[in-house]
Amino acid sequence: MPARRVIHILRQACGALSEAHSLGLIHRDIKATNLVLCAQGGVEDTLRVLDFGLVKDVKDADASLTQLGDVCGTPETLAPEVLGGAPATPQSDLYSLAVVGYYLLTGVSVFDATTIAEYVGHHLHTAPPPLRGRDESIPADLDSAIMACLVKDPGQRVQDVKQFRAALIGCEDANQWTEEDAAFWWTEYRALRDEDRGR
Repeated sequence: MPARRVIHILRQACGALSEAHSLGLIHRDIKATNLVLCAQGGVEDTLRVLDFGLVKDVKDADASLTQLGDVCGTPETLAPEVLGGAPATPQSDLYSLAVVGYYLLTGVSVFDATTIAEYVGHHLHTAPPPLRGRDESIPADLDSAIMACLVKDPGQRVQDVKQFRAALIGCEDANQWTEEDAAFWWTEYRALRDEDRGR
């Protein structure tokens, strides 16, 4: 996706997660298939964060207990600290969201892996390749914003989705994806989809 559209999507995701986190809820399974674009009030590219089936309420006394081998979520997007056995936090959701942003911009996963073990190993030990190393057309400011959320040590990572959203707003391509752009994209997409279906 173009950078301006990815910024538009990630900002909405930050808003939804910020609201959940303010209520003490951690999603724990942020991935591309749980971020769904739809139309609301005639506005295309409105984001919905779905599947709170693994949500953790941090106010629950038992929520911080982690049993050995009891890791919830999707290996491709799980934060290193969660894979290492630490409880999920808002920063874990942030890491996962950055993994999704990386995929939306490049069309590939952060790490080249085919098995769960490989994904776990990479998230724990491998530095993520810079976005601009994958595609030089990705703006440097957006590269920097996403890579700051992929730092392995939560203490060195961007602290919350509000900070990430502020960084996205500060990107040069912020606010460049318009309602007209979204409407045009969806019109073209639906036409191609119907053509593929033989209509």
